[in-house]
Formats: sequence, C-alpha cells, structure tokens
Amino acid sequence: MLTLPLLALLTGCGGSSGTELSDARPCLSRLGLLVVAKPPTKGPDGKRLTITVPTLDNADIAYRHERVGANAVHMTFYGSTDEANAALMQAKTFAATNPRANFGVERTVMDGNVLVFWSSKPSRAQKRKLAACF
Repeated sequence: MLTLPLLALLTGCGGSSGTELSDARPCLSRLGLLVVAKPPTKGPDGKRLTITVPTLDNADIAYRHERVGANAVHMTFYGSTDEANAALMQAKTFAATNPRANFGVERTVMDGNVLVFWSSKPSRAQKRKLAACF
C-alpha cells in the first residue's frame, strides 16, 4: 500500500508545501472547474472597502459529470491547524443543531489547515486526488 506522500509524488500533482491556495492551485485546477473566491473591493455604496482583518482563501471545485462521487467540494485555507479544527467543530455543532443548514455531506480538515466540505459523498478517487494536491 502506498503512503500519501509517495502517492502525491507518483500522481504528479501537488508537491508543494500544500498549505496555501497559491501552491495547490495548478493541481486543483486539473480536478475540475476551479473557482477562487475573491473578497469584495467595493461596498454596496460603491466606495472602496478597507479590510483590516485578514481574509481567508476560499475555493470551490465543480467536478465534471461522474457516475460516482461528489458534484463539488468547497475549501477554506486557514492559517493554522488549530484554526481549521476550531472551524470544523463549529460547523459540525451548527449543523447538528440546525438540520436545514447546508454544510455538505462530509466535512474534514486536509493537510492540517484546509477545511473541506463535500457537496455529497466523495469517491475514494476524488478524496485521493484532492489530498494529493496538498
């Protein structure tokens, strides 16, 4: 059985530090339609926004039609493992107390700081390929 680091090298995907969107972006874009969220630069009044709090990188992948697996995955890149795990626990608690909340079918932290929400149950291949990007 191959270990995850060896698998990442063999697939030719990832190989970066794996913790920042800019490092993983080339690999992620090969998995499906990659959409990177950009924070707004103008407010509703048209005036330029001044953001004093650091914003988190967010991205979504819409998968091509596959017979098995998820349709999409949402990723949020946190500054640390503690921040990502705290956000995961908060999402799980909120979803448990609000059954109509849509936090995806499967929620997990990958590579220590990337919070991942799958739209529906992902296939093993989808999980493996996404993990290889980090």
